Amino acid sequence: MNEHDHLSFVKQIDENENILSDGKFVKEIVEYLIHSNISDSTIINHRLFVILRDYYLILLKQWHNGETFDENRSFIFETISNLFLKMSSVLSDKNLLILKELIFNPELIDEINRFLLDLSITKKYFDDPQMKSLDNLFRTIQRFQRISTKTDHLFSNIIKCICSPIFIEIFLQSINEENEHFGQRFLLNTCTDYIYSHSIDKQHQQSLIDIRENILHPFTQWINQQSSNYRSWNNRILIILRQISFLLTLSIQFNRDLILETNIYEDFCQLIDSFINILYSIIQSDNKLTQSLIGTMIPNLYTMTLSNQLEKYFQTKHITLLILKLTDFDNDEIQLNAFKILSIITIEQDTKNILYSKNLMKSFIKYLQEIIDDTNQTLRFHNLLQCLKSKREFLIDSNFLFFFVVN
Repeated sequence: MNEHDHLSFVKQIDENENILSDGKFVKEIVEYLIHSNISDSTIINHRLFVILRDYYLILLKQWHNGETFDENRSFIFETISNLFLKMSSVLSDKNLLILKELIFNPELIDEINRFLLDLSITKKYFDDPQMKSLDNLFRTIQRFQRISTKTDHLFSNIIKCICSPIFIEIFLQSINEENEHFGQRFLLNTCTDYIYSHSIDKQHQQSLIDIRENILHPFTQWINQQSSNYRSWNNRILIILRQISFLLTLSIQFNRDLILETNIYEDFCQLIDSFINILYSIIQSDNKLTQSLIGTMIPNLYTMTLSNQLEKYFQTKHITLLILKLTDFDNDEIQLNAFKILSIITIEQDTKNILYSKNLMKSFIKYLQEIIDDTNQTLRFHNLLQCLKSKREFLIDSNFLFFFVVN
């Protein structure tokens, strides 16, 4: 699309203020723009995008107020948000401010927040196909939040949605259905990802504790009951499991000295037990779903070891040989997190086990040799040494002398 096309549309709008009530005309604009070169900052700066943003706001208000869209308005509502999402994928120094002003329109943000407050108390949106448009819009805003905006306009209301009883109800409903709805995806994936990818400061840390207090218990109950059925979980369930698990353990990263209340501590212990039981069952498997499930459990197990209280609980589980097996798993992230867990949970009794000492030494040296000369692995190498630096133990037998550093 060229500048002449832009001017032609704007001229028609200026000459006839009612032309935007013609859905076919708006659809024509949207179809042109979705195929335009949006990486060109001169195009993005055009007034036509502001016109569409304002039109989208009108549609959002109408939808929020309960209007049912015909096929044409439904297409426009989804495609404009898809256009926003496409624009957010080409952020640069030249267009960042332009796009930020376009998306972070105060009236649009206010309407989104009203929608979120509604979402936290009613289930009426979850079967609505128009939720795909909201999903596009939130992923657009999320990309901006990651790189350009210090003030978060939506965080507190997204927290309310996740802490609401509806969240767990939708979670249980979703995992029992073969196909997901856009409303389910929005709440369980997009909202949780928004929080997880957010730059958390002290002001937001209490929100993570609020999430933990509201959904940890029902989530651990579910996973405890269903852990023996993990073979029936599909990729969609694994993604939801990953999102919620990361969200629940996130608060531990910010304060490992925080004293967990008895009920919270017991729920985390139950979550640890469920993860360990699954690991024992699937450790010999090697398929994509297995790797995805282990890739979810291992980093979360590591995060839970960061709690002083939970670290002691881990040491009562005697899982060093189990975790050691994961250091040979053909996945860098799984290997690294396995080593990090071992650095924390290894106890003196383990170091006296000759077989364990030999295996740990071999795995540790093998992993270091694989990454030490790889310039792309510098950060990984540094992180591994960092997690193994505070307490020193010597693992000695007749054939091996290994200087092993445990946290």
